Amino acid sequence: MTADDLAVPQGAASQCGIREAAASNGCDLLGPWSRTCIHACGFASDAAAGFDPVWQQDLLPRPDAYLRLAQELGISRHRCHIGLMELEDCRRVGQIVWERFGVISG
Repeated sequence: MTADDLAVPQGAASQCGIREAAASNGCDLLGPWSRTCIHACGFASDAAAGFDPVWQQDLLPRPDAYLRLAQELGISRHRCHIGLMELEDCRRVGQIVWERFGVISG
């Protein structure tokens, strides 16, 4: 993975106001995103919204759901928390849920 893989998607920065507030919130629009930016642009909340129904709707018990997600992401269970994820992992959560469970509504 390169810095280009984690660069700001075209349009995302202006849609969430990050471009205008980059100096005040510390976002580097050309390099890897900070956790602040990941949360500010909604990637973390989108990941949670896609993943949480897996355990909330009893498709898997919560501990098992997080273990499965960690395995799919190739990260340790200890690091498998949406608030700790990098941008690319947040982006992958929705795809992983779709591939394993299909459409899930909250």
